[in-house]
Amino acid sequence: MRFLVWLGPKTDPQRVLGRLEGSFPSYILLEDQSGLPDLGPKAVRLIAVFLQLTSPGEVEDADRLIRETDGVVDAEAYFPRRIYVYEDWFSEQLQNRTRAT
Repeated sequence: MRFLVWLGPKTDPQRVLGRLEGSFPSYILLEDQSGLPDLGPKAVRLIAVFLQLTSPGEVEDADRLIRETDGVVDAEAYFPRRIYVYEDWFSEQLQNRTRAT
């Protein structure tokens, strides 16, 4: 499950990532995408959250928790059917998370 999370203009993405990490200990990936150099200083602050969820109820709960996190302006859930572009990279991230737990 992938969530794109929009943050307020003065929100520290690392603080939000830390809170989400504490809320979702079995997360796959939390990534700050707002600091990419080619986006410029007026870019929207955005983070990506990848979670392994097993039911629609878990998706609803995660969506609500993310939206209620201080500094979050909006969130959008995506249901990826497959991952093509970063297949090897994503598999590596899964293996790293599995080894860490």
